[in-house]
Amino acid sequence: MVFPTNSLIIPFIAFVGVIIVGVEAQFDDVRCKCVCPQDPANNLTRNIYIKNVIPEQCSCAHIVKREEKFCLLCECKYEIRNTTTIKVMVIFVVCLIGVLFAYMMIMMCLDYILSHRSTPHTQRLDDEGEMTPIARRRGGYFQRMESATQRWKRQVQEQKKNVFDRHAMLS
Repeated sequence: MVFPTNSLIIPFIAFVGVIIVGVEAQFDDVRCKCVCPQDPANNLTRNIYIKNVIPEQCSCAHIVKREEKFCLLCECKYEIRNTTTIKVMVIFVVCLIGVLFAYMMIMMCLDYILSHRSTPHTQRLDDEGEMTPIARRRGGYFQRMESATQRWKRQVQEQKKNVFDRHAMLS
């Protein structure tokens, strides 16, 4: 099951382009945010007002447009953020996850192909579970990893037995 690389790259680039264009219209780099206490008229715990204005107009009078007594309790802050950096980091993380996913799929396919391949010679293991020199030369990466995994499992079982049965630590 091999896909041509062009068939996967073009939809991915189109997807990233759509994300960039969609995000462009939703957020701005500057805003004025006013947080006001509870309004007795509508029983909200607190009100948050956000508008895109110049720094000189970042005040309760321009944003909330309420009476001055109410505005004395509000806190307004002018915020500047770099949405381009945020977009670049999100795209980087998405690409990294995509590359890792593709790598995982390739490794799973290779493992399946190599493990189900019929070979005339079978590997022989010695008494300790190590591959013999002949099997080691014939064995590939996945076979060496399987052998190392089996050794590790035996060591873990031996350590469990020592800790739980004999109450002794394995060195």
